[in-house]
Amino acid sequence: MKIEDVGVETKDGWSQLVAKVVWEDSDRPSRKIFYRTAAEGADYLSCGDPHPFVVGSLVPAVVHAEARLAVEGRICPELANGLNDAMHWLSCWSGFKIKPLKVEAEVREKAQSCNKEQRSGSFISGGVDSMFSLRMNQLHVPPSHPHSIKDGIFVRGFDIGYNEDDAQDEIYKRAFAALSDVIADTNVNMIPLQTNIRHLDSGIPIWVYQFHGAALASAAHALCARLSRVSIASTYDINNLKPWGSHPLLDTNYSSHECRILHDGVRFSRFDKVRVLADWDVGIRNLRVCTQRPAGSLNCGRCEKCVRTLLELAALNMLDKATCFDESDLTSEDVDRIVLDSDYQAACYEELVEPLEKCGRGDLAGTVRKLLARWRRKKWLRKGWKYQVLRSLRDVIYGHKGRSG
Repeated sequence: MKIEDVGVETKDGWSQLVAKVVWEDSDRPSRKIFYRTAAEGADYLSCGDPHPFVVGSLVPAVVHAEARLAVEGRICPELANGLNDAMHWLSCWSGFKIKPLKVEAEVREKAQSCNKEQRSGSFISGGVDSMFSLRMNQLHVPPSHPHSIKDGIFVRGFDIGYNEDDAQDEIYKRAFAALSDVIADTNVNMIPLQTNIRHLDSGIPIWVYQFHGAALASAAHALCARLSRVSIASTYDINNLKPWGSHPLLDTNYSSHECRILHDGVRFSRFDKVRVLADWDVGIRNLRVCTQRPAGSLNCGRCEKCVRTLLELAALNMLDKATCFDESDLTSEDVDRIVLDSDYQAACYEELVEPLEKCGRGDLAGTVRKLLARWRRKKWLRKGWKYQVLRSLRDVIYGHKGRSG
């Protein structure tokens, strides 16, 4: 893969950092990649810096077995080293099916002084994780400190498509309006950023398990003329860490001298995060957690993430404040319809049983117990099937048939 023709251009009222990404070993089309913001935010964009494209292209290049990543322009030696570490983590997690490629780029002999000041930002999507990250910063970091978050980055092109069709526009405008209330309450500057970096590989498994942390970091690098430090909110807590596209062992490796990337909030469980948000009325009223993107509202109130969040609010006696959901009432039938599909989801529900009972929602606690029992049974059946096959093979190979063990 080659990264060529890095530059800045103004087009149709947008200022954008652009580059051409050319595949060499994969039969995929070359693409013009962009990071763009409104013209008045032109000073925020890094000027001709290849870092956003290097960080954003690395995972698709590695996953699709490109032999090299050839970069037009110099990169920070810290980033060059971090990229190699990130590739080796991805390789390890894939069972060494993914092979690290060679990054062909000259390294900078001096730091590039593109930051006007030491300034911190954070990605804000409206979800529990990013809202918690912003809230904790506001509660515990003095406003005069350089690590106080002054800018919130809202990216279009990840979960909301950047193509300006009516459906995507409606979702974007509704989400942006909700975040505008949050920004007004926190006195944080909002930076809307659009990018098509995900279109190097838009497949959901790659995006979820390998790519999205690097894509976020690439967007941070695109704004390094404004920001020197950017936080990516954690999904998993320490007790439930697993290979994932945004991970404390990956995200920080996408840092350069000019732009430090942090993985924030990893010691807090999801319920811990909602508990912190519970005292922030504006944050609770503007949560956007839904995976279904319902027309005309932020959250459907019925998908797994919506039900999980409503359960968390119920456990805190706060369902009356859940005005961001189409249906803020929650019944045992709503919970009973949920099908768990991961240990992490099960862990999130597990920690709600006792709080639900204590706040007088024994009906919901009982249904959550049933939900967890179904998940354990499902896991056991999967494990049991595999165990029986392996035991039969052992019997054939080693002659252990009929013996216990």
